[in-house]
Amino acid sequence: YILLGDGDFTYSLDMCRYLASLSSDPSTSKEHHYDVTCTGVDSSTEVKSKYKDADFILANIQSINKRHVNKDNLVRVTCKIVHGINAVEPTPTKNSTTSLQHFDHVLFHHPHLGIEDAQLHKRLLLHFFHVANNRWMKPNGGLLYLTLVRGQCERWKCISGAERHGLRLLRRSKFCP
Repeated sequence: YILLGDGDFTYSLDMCRYLASLSSDPSTSKEHHYDVTCTGVDSSTEVKSKYKDADFILANIQSINKRHVNKDNLVRVTCKIVHGINAVEPTPTKNSTTSLQHFDHVLFHHPHLGIEDAQLHKRLLLHFFHVANNRWMKPNGGLLYLTLVRGQCERWKCISGAERHGLRLLRRSKFCP
């Protein structure tokens, strides 16, 4: 999994906790291992200056690696935090640890430019669909999850934009926390 553009990393923390709960469920006989890369566009310093609980949130994400270990001492959930990742940048930065990875699951929640402009957001998502398909997702098998506010999909012409970049809609539903 890669979680793109998480501002304060609270969604990342919830996702890591959720996957950790799945991996430690004694009712399932199958061992699960989840690798989660949590990203944000801001540097670590910027995140900590913008969000008062950032230290607590980031520490909790990192602690999941230590808490969820199976009987053979193998980590069942690996959570990695990477700062300074631009979800729509087609080439990784030199220092990016995600430079050569492709992911089974790519999640991008509530992308927004900070202004109300449907044409700019449409272009943002066109860039994102191209980059998601060519950089983030595993070839021929990755899944992209995009969360938008009601009406944005239509105003920003998401479905036709995604199709232009070789993506196909598998399911559309209301957000279910």
